[in-house]
Amino acid sequence: MLHPHIFKNMLMAAGCLLCSPSLSAKTVENPAIAATNASNVIDVRKIETGKDSTRLLIHASFRPKYWIQISPESYLSADGKNYRLTGAEGIEPGKHFWMPESGQAEFTLIFEPLPENTASVDLKEPGDDGWKLWGIDLTGNADYRSIHPDMPADIAKSDAPFFYQPVFQTSETTVNIHFLGYNPEMGSQAAYYLSSFSGQDTDMQALKIGADGKCQPLRFRQDGSAMLKVISIGSDVNVKGAAWIAPGDSLDLYIDCRSSGNMLVNSREGSSAKMALPYADNGKYAAVNRLTNLYDSPDLHLQFYNGKFGSYRMTGDEYTDFAIAEYRKVLDNIAARNMSAEAAEIFTNNAGAELLTAIARYKSILLHDYMREHPDADYHAAADSVNTSLSPANYAAVTKIVDLDNPRLFMADGMASIGSLADSCWEEAGAGSRMIKDYMLYLDMAEKASEGRLSQQDEDRLKTECADPFYAESAGRINRVQLEKMSK
Repeated sequence: MLHPHIFKNMLMAAGCLLCSPSLSAKTVENPAIAATNASNVIDVRKIETGKDSTRLLIHASFRPKYWIQISPESYLSADGKNYRLTGAEGIEPGKHFWMPESGQAEFTLIFEPLPENTASVDLKEPGDDGWKLWGIDLTGNADYRSIHPDMPADIAKSDAPFFYQPVFQTSETTVNIHFLGYNPEMGSQAAYYLSSFSGQDTDMQALKIGADGKCQPLRFRQDGSAMLKVISIGSDVNVKGAAWIAPGDSLDLYIDCRSSGNMLVNSREGSSAKMALPYADNGKYAAVNRLTNLYDSPDLHLQFYNGKFGSYRMTGDEYTDFAIAEYRKVLDNIAARNMSAEAAEIFTNNAGAELLTAIARYKSILLHDYMREHPDADYHAAADSVNTSLSPANYAAVTKIVDLDNPRLFMADGMASIGSLADSCWEEAGAGSRMIKDYMLYLDMAEKASEGRLSQQDEDRLKTECADPFYAESAGRINRVQLEKMSK
């Protein structure tokens, strides 16, 4: 029989042992993830910490019957210390793992135990091209969707004046890009492209990123308002950074790297939350960029490349009526969102430009519907199977809804194509406009200028036939720059 004091002491010792921090176990399901270069291929769906190990349930999503591989040198990193991979269940690290027919699979990676009170951990493969997931939350409380704490207060606030008109001029522009939450492991370059009136500088470009997340200044001669889109860091860290910029702007664009983690988390079933402010700037169009980011969602756009927009069996009248009806649904969605008048103005303009695109590009859109029903058909040969044909009356029906002389069409975003404005279909159908006629002439001359072939006669024609002198000035500048390059 034990002495009561001894028994009491044993109970106290056992209680302390059971409550010991080193023995505490914890499970976090669907943890928040700050950033990743794994896109939607590798996700951590559950993490279990304990005295003997740390277990990560991995969800893999990849092409059926293709393989993925986990490095046996994978490790966890937390608070400056690494924790090695000690085992796995459902996969053999270092060997090809073949994806099943579903393209979905799960397996468990087992690592050394983590210290108590570890708030977050990184999952890494060695090397620049290894998979990496940064900031896997172990508390269950991380809020990676809030405004980043390093976002400058004057950028984060929303009192910029609303300016929503294209600027027709040529001037020097400077953009300073800052990545918030940047880790040098993400890569040393950022990929971006620029969509402008003339189409120049549309190839993917790269910017060097400093260790502090600030890029080298982006300086260029800009012809008219343009859309700058920053899409990735390194090869695979997807970010969300888009901004309309005006010629002559000198602006700062701040991009939250956590958008890559949010994209991954949103790929999980039932998760679709947006970040509060994935990017923000202080340029001329700061208010437009903010409102676009705040309200943008698929239901505010015509989704005509999902293979379900109309039918290749439709007549021209049926397709036109369908496109107009879809446009009006978007307008109803805009009204239902109870957004500000300025935001409604932006998305209504987008929808109008998208309706024009749906009409100008109807053959390619209906081809998507045909390919949905005939996935094994040859894409180019299948074009002959789309017999829908639009009449001048169909084009006229659309131009009664959308004003082809509205300069804000040049600033439409989403599914709209600026090339749809410069389509000859409008003039051929007798539905052309002075703005579009000028723009089409400019595009032809800008193409010649980009090859150094713009003649004085061409430039004089732009001056004579176009209402805005910008077009002649821009084409002439492009030509001079190209001739200078060719002379070197």
